[in-house]
Amino acid sequence: MNRYEKRRQALEAFAAIFLALLIVVALAGFGSYPLNDMGDKLEVLIGHAIKGECTIAKVRVVPWRGLTIHNVAVAAQVNDTLRLKATAPEIKAPYRLIRSLHAYSRLDKDAQSLLSDSAGLPQDRLLHYFTSFKQIRVDKIAARLFAPDSSLFATDDLSFIASINDSNSLSFEAEVKCTRAKVRQQHQLHDLVSRASYGNNRLQVHEFTAGIFEGNLSVTGSIDVRTQSIVSGALKLRDMDLGMIYDAAPDKQGVMRGAVSIDLKLKPSPFALDKLHGAGTCAIRGLYLHDVPLQKTLVMSLFLNELDELRFEKVASEFTLQQDTLTITDLKGAGSPLTITASGIARIDGYFDQNVYGILHKKFVQSLSPTVAATLTEEKGGRRSFTCRVWGTFAQPRIQLEKALYRRAISNVFRDMGREIRNMFNRQ
Repeated sequence: MNRYEKRRQALEAFAAIFLALLIVVALAGFGSYPLNDMGDKLEVLIGHAIKGECTIAKVRVVPWRGLTIHNVAVAAQVNDTLRLKATAPEIKAPYRLIRSLHAYSRLDKDAQSLLSDSAGLPQDRLLHYFTSFKQIRVDKIAARLFAPDSSLFATDDLSFIASINDSNSLSFEAEVKCTRAKVRQQHQLHDLVSRASYGNNRLQVHEFTAGIFEGNLSVTGSIDVRTQSIVSGALKLRDMDLGMIYDAAPDKQGVMRGAVSIDLKLKPSPFALDKLHGAGTCAIRGLYLHDVPLQKTLVMSLFLNELDELRFEKVASEFTLQQDTLTITDLKGAGSPLTITASGIARIDGYFDQNVYGILHKKFVQSLSPTVAATLTEEKGGRRSFTCRVWGTFAQPRIQLEKALYRRAISNVFRDMGREIRNMFNRQ
């Protein structure tokens, strides 16, 4: 065998060994390997990033694919009043190899720093870890959003996917879906879809839609994450079943039916339910009322038993929202036998204070007793009107009639009593 033949055989042997190594490395790259120490470090980093707590059962890595994080649970305070808890069976995160190697090289140091220093790491440094990944996908999330006194939102069927941009600062496009959820433990929310993007500390909600109370909810807006404030926003509710809403009320009395729609535009304000600022409109089609507390109080105050059933073709109002108070500037209701206008305030806690002006139609007035008709203010076309202040809560309303109407009512009662007494003596 000459030296050229020996060199050829040596090169073939080297190529075979090199190819075998490549195959081994390639196959190893699609294998799954546990990273037991990474779970503890990720718990620290994620917990600090969300300003809460995080637990992870285990982390496995497939070198050419990414990380899989198993059995994750988080708990965090969203703001002064809201707290979030969520669990997921696994999180899948394909990574960018070079960025991930760099991030992994400093993971241990950063985790130790967080454990030893209460001030922790800058938020930007923590968020920079997420730029190591191409995508984060989570399915079958069980999530709960709590207020101090109740559960506001609960689901076991939430999915989340975020496509992370290849840049030094964190930015991404995300999609959230949920087939069904409960709001305040009893109201069903279904077919939720949300699409949003994040960059430069701003979360932009491009779409948030869901079905609720047989109607539709739509939200868009922009949130400054650093200051936890709303930059802008719009909320639309379309054709919600008012009967379903009223029937779900804990202190429900009587019957209320109709279809309600609301448009609200939010102004810059803190991201908290009791601190929002904005303005909007509300409209109710086909409003029907029977024996609701406010209606019964009005009936007793005006001696109008015939008003125990009320129908309005449409009730519409404009309002402004300032923190926890709605200021209703122009409410109008066209119905039979009553047409009303009102203005005043209503608070989130249920208290309201309204000035109401009502007009009774001619045909209805003709059916009233002379005493009751004479108590009401005379209007053109044979109609009668009243003015009153209504305040309190929906379950326990109070009514104060205008002084002139009240004086006429007392005068008419005594006049009728005197007439009856005289008639009694005349009969004797």
